[in-house]
Amino acid sequence: MTEAELLGRADDLAISDVVDGARFAVLVRSPLLIPRVRNPGGSGGWRVSAGVLVEEPAFAVLIAISGKAPSVTAYSSALACAHAFCDGLRAAARAAMAARPEPQNLTAAELVAAGASALA
Repeated sequence: MTEAELLGRADDLAISDVVDGARFAVLVRSPLLIPRVRNPGGSGGWRVSAGVLVEEPAFAVLIAISGKAPSVTAYSSALACAHAFCDGLRAAARAAMAARPEPQNLTAAELVAAGASALA
């Protein structure tokens, strides 16, 4: 499946989030990233998701941070979206957020493959 084919079938994807009225279909989601602490407890966390905006089909990254409104940013290609997803993971790491196992970086091919799998 190509990027264009995936975006052309955006309406067929399952909607998982609505941000500022925009429907967002998650294709890849990081584990919940929580503050690094020495003892159990605490609250809050980050989650970074890559997917597709449905109304005006575009690849997008959704960043949800506990206690803040989620933000979604559209990108012109799967490659730009994959880079932004990885940047979101690095930003979480700089904020001392982590998960076990560590979240994996994402490639454009993996993002498109996740979309093809979601549409199968």
